[in-house]
Amino acid sequence: MGRWIAFHLLSFFFVNSAPAQNLVVNPGFEQFSSCPGGSFGLNSGANPGWSGPSTEYYTSRPGCTDPVYGLSSNYAGTQDLVTETSGDSYAGVRVYASWGGTYRERIYGTLSEPTVPGITYQYSMKVSLAETSSMVAAGFGMGFTDSLITSTYYLGTEPPPLHGHHIQSTMVTDMLNWTTLTGSITATAGVQHITIGTLGNPTSTVTLGGDFPNSYYFVDDVELTCTPAFVFSVTPRPACDALPQLHVQTPNAAFTHWTLTTPNGQTFTSDQFVSSSTVSIQEIFPEELFAQEGMYSLKAESGCQSSQLLDFGTHTFEIRHTQAPPIIPQFSGFVGTDAAAWVQAPFQLPAGSVIETEGQHSGSGNYQAPNGCSVPVSIPLLALAPTQEMLIAQEAQENENFFAPNAFTPDGDGINEAWHPAGQNVVYSVVIFDRWGSVVFEANDVPIHEAKHHAWLGGYRGGQYAEPGTYAYRAHYRGIKNSVTKEVSGSIQLIR
Repeated sequence: MGRWIAFHLLSFFFVNSAPAQNLVVNPGFEQFSSCPGGSFGLNSGANPGWSGPSTEYYTSRPGCTDPVYGLSSNYAGTQDLVTETSGDSYAGVRVYASWGGTYRERIYGTLSEPTVPGITYQYSMKVSLAETSSMVAAGFGMGFTDSLITSTYYLGTEPPPLHGHHIQSTMVTDMLNWTTLTGSITATAGVQHITIGTLGNPTSTVTLGGDFPNSYYFVDDVELTCTPAFVFSVTPRPACDALPQLHVQTPNAAFTHWTLTTPNGQTFTSDQFVSSSTVSIQEIFPEELFAQEGMYSLKAESGCQSSQLLDFGTHTFEIRHTQAPPIIPQFSGFVGTDAAAWVQAPFQLPAGSVIETEGQHSGSGNYQAPNGCSVPVSIPLLALAPTQEMLIAQEAQENENFFAPNAFTPDGDGINEAWHPAGQNVVYSVVIFDRWGSVVFEANDVPIHEAKHHAWLGGYRGGQYAEPGTYAYRAHYRGIKNSVTKEVSGSIQLIR
């Protein structure tokens, strides 16, 4: 009968602080195959990972000499790089214009991996309002979309569907500096593209003045990351019950890689993801992997994407196996006594297991294994007839009794003149006190059948009559064949 016992020796919460990977392909617009020029805009052929009909990209790359598409000064305004280390290029997009209907452009980017439904991603990007802008439109943000779009659209046309998006709560009006925009987007589908611009129909605009009714932004350093949140612990189940349980909290992790190391150093892996819950460890690894006794370790690596797994710690626990003994000895005792006292360690019976008939019996008890595991077993018992000595002692004990009167009348009429206990089969000692605590009478080791020869006649030790009133007594008695001493106390009313 094999059983399990697991001890949890190490438990901790581990938060990985490693930097998250940017999922945006060509995030700073640094990769391009031809210098900017004309009104072709961003396109995946010249700008890997990006498209944006009628949008622009600007660079200071040697060999690209068109001043219209330079960095510090270009046809949309003036703006330097975000930092000296952010490359030599950025993009431009007219997110809103009020001619020929409401005109909007968007930038479309590519992710290195598809989004995972239900996972929340964090984005950031640097933007600066171009000097040629005469207004600012609300609704600027980022969203997830199905593909790279190759056309602009006007009010009344259907924009590409979004699978999760975030809109900035404030409008960016700074033309001198770069403004960092951040937000979180929860993906509703698995897609591999983002879109940047005004999402939906702008609800409000701010007019800045000028003859060209548009809102144009420079964009650089686009970033989309996911920070996985993953916590797990291992808790042992009750002894000899089952393998330990896992407690997992995964509010923002979609992939989990588990590594189990056995006592002999073998390692086993599983990519089965466990959502936020409490589960048994055999839901991840088959139970036969835990056949060895000793120390096990369980490591969890988790992340938002399958290629971005972070180490979230290792928990160590011990597993032992126990079995009931191959031979359970028979324990014997006398009828009418508690069989729990017959049984010796490492076996146990619950107290109160009294057997009333002679012969073979069995009791439901436990075997306490050396490793502390308690295994239910059936214990054979033999109930024996009591010996003659036991019967005599039992009978004497059953017939033992002691009684102390609470009043007497030593007034010379011959009735109830003395005080002494009554009973059978006991030996007693008694001390009587007056109300000030002085001893007025005592008798020691008196067989109960001789009590009348050791009675209190209502006087003091010196022979003087005691005053009527209440006196206290304290008596000890024991059975003639029983060494157990009992104590009783009470009051005596002396009446004359």
